[in-house]
Amino acid sequence: MSTDEADCLRRIASGGAPRRQGIADLYALYAVRFRGYFRRRGASPADADELCQDSFVRLVRALDRGARVEQPRAWIWSVAQSQWLDWRRKTTPAAVAVAAGDWDGTEPGEDPTARGVHLDDCVRRQFAAYSATDPAGAQALLWASVEQFTAPEIGELLGRSPGATRQFLSEARKRVRDYLSVCREWLDASS
Repeated sequence: MSTDEADCLRRIASGGAPRRQGIADLYALYAVRFRGYFRRRGASPADADELCQDSFVRLVRALDRGARVEQPRAWIWSVAQSQWLDWRRKTTPAAVAVAAGDWDGTEPGEDPTARGVHLDDCVRRQFAAYSATDPAGAQALLWASVEQFTAPEIGELLGRSPGATRQFLSEARKRVRDYLSVCREWLDASS
């Protein structure tokens, strides 16, 4: 079966056996991404799982109501964003706060250099720190680099014009470079 997002959405909207396969294919493509998205915003692993499931339920219901989808990837992500925003409104800020150590797997108070930190660990830690201060910028950079979204797709998700999105991405790249600059010593050491 094809795992193209538009094809998956068409199959989901059609119902029956194609619907089940479309959901399964789309879930295989997006579940891990959605969970990561929710975790980067501060959800616990259990909450991220629940938010992921609820996002797929929301997606199916929207298609059942006849949602028109012109940019499938951006629309799929907008469903997850909406799910996050709705959940966030229902929770207290303290319930979703995540310590920087939770982002990279270190224990609070643990000295990461004692564990033989290398370049990957440094980059992961610094990106987590950046994500904590600018979650929208971090997510936009992930959409651009990992998901290979275009500026118009990211702009649709952020509610910005393509030009404003390009500017936003440029500024986010500059900010994340500042965070990653501390990793240069590990880059030099690994050369």
